[in-house]
Amino acid sequence: MIDWKFFLFGIFVGVIIMFLFSYITNKYYIRWENYLPKSTYKELLSELGPPTFLETGIGGYAIWVKPKGTIFEKIEIKDESIYHEKPKPHCDYLYATVKFPISRNLWSQIQYLTDSISYDNLKQEITARCHFMGANLATLYLAIQIAQGHKTLHEIQSSNSYALTINDAMKSEKTQKYLYDYIKTSIEQNPVYLINDNHKIC
Repeated sequence: MIDWKFFLFGIFVGVIIMFLFSYITNKYYIRWENYLPKSTYKELLSELGPPTFLETGIGGYAIWVKPKGTIFEKIEIKDESIYHEKPKPHCDYLYATVKFPISRNLWSQIQYLTDSISYDNLKQEITARCHFMGANLATLYLAIQIAQGHKTLHEIQSSNSYALTINDAMKSEKTQKYLYDYIKTSIEQNPVYLINDNHKIC
């Protein structure tokens, strides 16, 4: 004789398990179409923990906002593959953002450092985009050097410093640490004062 209460309870539990499995799979299973962003996502997930925002479908993204224990305002991976030839052919998809004030006249130099850098003047945020974090650190490092008046764009270009710094970062974790520490110290010594801090209207 069938125990209908037990039978229905079993069906209920099964439905709940299927629902939870489907929810977790849809939420955390990455269905991006580009391999390198997926691979880097796994690395950063292990290093930084779950992202603040995650879109797992094709064309999706993972965003870490102010990741704990880092200098970054934001780290973002996008399911994209942006071809870039400098310093040698590769595809961009990894973004790193820090706060650092840049004057308009010096930004006019920095913007020609690479096509993979941008600056939000109101937020005073520099964003570098490349295919690994070391390259982003190299870009941010050189941009900050120009912003501080330590280097000029001409000096960097004539000495091929952009390519050399990225290549060193690819080969050496020690170089990456030096770049990171330099950026960290520079940020700490150059406080950012935002317009909206003085005008609370938004």
